[in-house]
Parts: sequence; structure tokens; C-alpha cells
Amino acid sequence: MKGERHFFPGGNTVRGFYSYYAHAIRPGLDKRVIILKGGPGVGKSTLMRHVGDAFVKKGYDVEWMHCSSDPGSLDGVRIPKVGLALVDGTKPHIVDPVLPGAADGILNLGVALDEAGMAKHVREVEEIGEAISGCFAQAYRYLAAAAPLREDEEIILRGALDAGKINAVTAELLAGLDANSIAARPGKERRLFAGAVTPLGCIHYLNELGAQRVWRLEGPWAMPAQDILSRVRAGLLESGVDIEGFYCPMEPERIEHLLIPETGLLITTANSYQMMAQTPERVIDLEAALDREKLSAAIQRRLYNNQTFDSLIEQAAQSVTRAKGLHDDLEKIYIAHMDFARVTAMQQALLAQLDTLE
Repeated sequence: MKGERHFFPGGNTVRGFYSYYAHAIRPGLDKRVIILKGGPGVGKSTLMRHVGDAFVKKGYDVEWMHCSSDPGSLDGVRIPKVGLALVDGTKPHIVDPVLPGAADGILNLGVALDEAGMAKHVREVEEIGEAISGCFAQAYRYLAAAAPLREDEEIILRGALDAGKINAVTAELLAGLDANSIAARPGKERRLFAGAVTPLGCIHYLNELGAQRVWRLEGPWAMPAQDILSRVRAGLLESGVDIEGFYCPMEPERIEHLLIPETGLLITTANSYQMMAQTPERVIDLEAALDREKLSAAIQRRLYNNQTFDSLIEQAAQSVTRAKGLHDDLEKIYIAHMDFARVTAMQQALLAQLDTLE
């Protein structure tokens, strides 16, 4: 995929913080992985942005990995052509070197922290940390409460579904993608998140994935679109096609979008939280596979499910917003005790070192 791409390597979900960092970094392809350590506000995101910008200026493709708890901050940056990745290795996204000293390294920006000065704030830091954990726990409870409403909606939809029509659409898609064979080498899947529940609400980077073509599956609550997409995913992998799967920000094992890097084709499921600005090449409307009369009989139940679901997601986002506010307070304490001249020197030394990569 060409140009600059944006996505989330982890997210706030019904299962708590869920990480696809093992997929964001590409073992076997990334020859060098630099793991950044240090507390909040020490400059990890800023350093990664400087490294990414330096490679953008030189004409390289760059992958920007955003933080679901603060999309303006980076959790990682990757330059595929030179096999380089930098990632935040602090809680909750704990990352350790696979080949320490050989291919992977740790850069600890915390060495520029005045530990004696920070010692005066130990209790304050602990209290803020506990409050942040409480906010995230609350967000996860709201998300967990919303999940059964989605399940109930799916039960209603499945009761009104014409499975034969869905099978026909699936077969047509698989044939069009030449995904009906079984290859000697199965395809590989890279799992990521295109969207996340953030302090800004539910946001997404579907328009920044680098897709050249888009097929959109449309249906209420992205169902039965996701059923079809799951079968297309399995067919492509069996046929030896490598894919990128983008999973639901709420339920991280549920696929929502699928990208075929070799062709630049993105197959996306439309929903109220993630809609692309890019005009699709093809729209597959699945409403015809649903019995409208059966759905009408459950209209009040469906209305309740939708409204309550949206309300719970909003409450979850507000909890994440409160966590970010507290995290900002924590950063201020660390920033006041950082020697940023030393951090700048470390950054310049790293950039000079990376400048030799080709």
C-alpha cells in the first residue's frame, strides 16, 4: 500500500483494552523494531512523529499507529520499505524485544526525568493513576452492557433473513475475487482496527487506509454484511491471498472491513459509526434479503435497542474522555521534571542513525 496510512493497533473494547500490536509490527518484515519506554509526557509520541515525518519527506510510505485513548498521540510508526518500526512499549500496550540487541532495541526517554523531583509527587501520581484506571473500567462496563443489545438485534435480523439470498451474494463475491480454490500456502492475515471508541467519540480512519477501490456491503447494524465478510475472509485465506482484517472497535474478534493489499480493494461494511467519504465502486445492498414484515413486528424492540446502544457507547466515550483529562494532568507533572534538551539530543542521534537505512 502506498503513501501515508492511519489506523489503531489497539482499542477500548468489551474485553477491556485489546491489542493487535503483534500484527501492527510485522515479524519477519520489520528488520528493526525500536521500543520506546518512559512515563507520560516524556516525548515518545513526538519522537515517533519526527521519525515518521523525516521518512515522509524522503518519499517513503509511512504507517501511523494512533492511540485509541488519545487519537492525537501515536502508539507507533512504521516504514515498511526499510523494515523499521517504532512503538510505545508502556502500559497498556506492553511490547518486548523479540531479538534484543540484534534487531530490536529499547530507547528509554525516562533517563531524562528528574527522579528526585518526581519523588515529591509519588502519592499524587498514584492517585491520578488509580482514577484513570477507574475511568477505563467504567468505559468497559458500558461497552459490555451495550453488547447484549447488539446480540438481541442480530437475533431479530436473523429471524427475518433469507439465507439463500445471502449465500448467493457470498458465492458471487467469492467468484469475483477468484477465491474458490485451496492454495498450497494459505494467505496471511494482518489484524488491525480502523476505528476506536475515543475521547472524540467513535472515530475511524477508513479513508486513510490507502484503498484504491471500495466495495460496500450495506445492511442494518452491519448484519448480515459481517456474516458475508467472514466467509469472504475465509475464502481468500484458503485461496492463498494475503489480507488485512479490520475488526470491530467494540467486539475485537468480529471483522468489519477487509483490505486486499495486492489489489488495493477494500470491502467495507457500512454502519452509523464508520462511513467512508470515498465513493464506492460497488454497493451491495442486503436489505432485499430481509423480510420487512417480520422486522416491522419488532419495531419498538429495535428502536429501544438502537437508542440504548447509542447511549451506552456515548457514556463509554465520555468515560474515556475523563481518563484523558486525568492523563493530561499526569503528563503535566512529568513534563515539569523532564530535561527535554536531553530528549532532543537523543532524538537527533536516533534520526542520524536511521538516516543510513535504505
